[in-house]
Amino acid sequence: MSISGTALNPWALRLNPLQIAKRLAKSVGCETSDIKKMVKCLKARPASQIVEHTDDLHGFGPLPYCLFQPVVDKHAKKPFLEDLPENLLKSGKVLDVPWIASFTHEEGLFVSLVLKHHIEKLNREWDEIGPYFLQTDDTSISFQRETLRKIKQHYASSGEDLTFDDLTKLGTDALMKYGIEKSIELQTAVVTSPIYYYRFGHTGQNSLKHLLTPEDVKGACHGEDMVYFFGGLMVRPLSSNDVKMKNICLDILSTYARDGKPKAANIEWEPTSQNLSYYELNNPEIVELELNTDHADRSLLKRMKILEKSYLLAHIKDEL
Repeated sequence: MSISGTALNPWALRLNPLQIAKRLAKSVGCETSDIKKMVKCLKARPASQIVEHTDDLHGFGPLPYCLFQPVVDKHAKKPFLEDLPENLLKSGKVLDVPWIASFTHEEGLFVSLVLKHHIEKLNREWDEIGPYFLQTDDTSISFQRETLRKIKQHYASSGEDLTFDDLTKLGTDALMKYGIEKSIELQTAVVTSPIYYYRFGHTGQNSLKHLLTPEDVKGACHGEDMVYFFGGLMVRPLSSNDVKMKNICLDILSTYARDGKPKAANIEWEPTSQNLSYYELNNPEIVELELNTDHADRSLLKRMKILEKSYLLAHIKDEL
């Protein structure tokens, strides 16, 4: 079960780990010309110093969110990840078991909320900040500039600049939904087991939004459904609707674990397919299958290729 993310999301993998490792080493006073000495020096630094200086690695505010992700380590004695996840999926190197994938209506709130008071600067310096927003900062900014401008132009709903809502939509699509749906497409082609897909839109008393802003912001934020599956941020009592949604989520989880096929509100779910249809979990009284209609946004991101790790990796090799 993959809730709000898969291995193909842009924040899930770092292509050029040496780049950011050197920046960290320099920040804590280690030399970077000799890699072995650099690693030895980093290991000798207190953990508190390492954590303190990770703030030096952000390009703009908290961006990029993920600094030290898994890497392809095929040359290791016991590699954790021997190839790009995209390549592993294409070659069928994935468990052939039933799988549930999901995203929330407004995934991008987790990033737009913390950037809410910096949107003017983000628009003004989009060429430089865009790669940090999209987690494509492994490659040179000049390489991405034209693509970044096209993406901004597409998502700017009124005029040339991105609004708060535009930023939320872009974050939802680029940081979450695109990678999730690419994973579904690739896995559907190489497995026989069913794949189930849902979009979560219920907003209740407990939400990650409350940790990011005191303001009343509408929308189902990243991680919103986790509360109903696993508990966690239960700082406020559940409303009656929250309790109903919790019961639906627990039904989904228990039937999936027991039977390999989720069932909720007396509905046995049908697998998704290449059309990427998903179940809507908005109202605990209504759980229904919906067609995926966001084809224009997805088509743009697919054409731009900027979220494809294989595409970025080829460019990094060209630079080297």
